[in-house]
Amino acid sequence: MSLDEQLPIIDLHVRQQCLKNLLTLISADPASVAVSLSKRKPCNRRVQLERSMRALVNTNHAAVINIDPSGLQVMINWKNGKQILSKPVADALCDVAHR
Repeated sequence: MSLDEQLPIIDLHVRQQCLKNLLTLISADPASVAVSLSKRKPCNRRVQLERSMRALVNTNHAAVINIDPSGLQVMINWKNGKQILSKPVADALCDVAHR
């Protein structure tokens, strides 16, 4: 079976109509064609920083303990009870709003 036998036979009128539609699309105003294309979401640096800092706090299981008599605050890992001395974790815990 040849390729011509596999393809459906298209009427000459239908071919001309398809070509006409194609030419109108090609010769259309570029601004009207650009409207149909989706735009990439812009980079939001502040949200990226907040997300990375929130992840840092979550991975270190950070919590702040307030020691009443002395008024001291200490950062600890609430899972194992060890004190956290890392500056990036402290910055993340204090600078970014978290839940």
